[in-house]
Amino acid sequence: MANLGNSDYAEQTNLLAKALSILSAYKVVVLGDREFCSVDLARWLGEQGRYFCFRQKKSTWMQVEEALCFSMASYKLQTSQIQPTPA
Repeated sequence: MANLGNSDYAEQTNLLAKALSILSAYKVVVLGDREFCSVDLARWLGEQGRYFCFRQKKSTWMQVEEALCFSMASYKLQTSQIQPTPA
């Protein structure tokens, strides 16, 4: 990308569309830092049938269902801490 700072939704989807097209024969998980925490980008990736994992700020609030919201801070995770998935 031409700039070294933050990219916007149009730049992100344009670049990802090209990369995902090249990698279309593979299962791909898009990993994104806090620059890539847009709901629109997550929705776009979901519409493309792609998996993704975005790093979130502790101040981020998540809405799982209409009446169920929680803050990332409520999980008291440490930096880079991974929660194991039940088997």
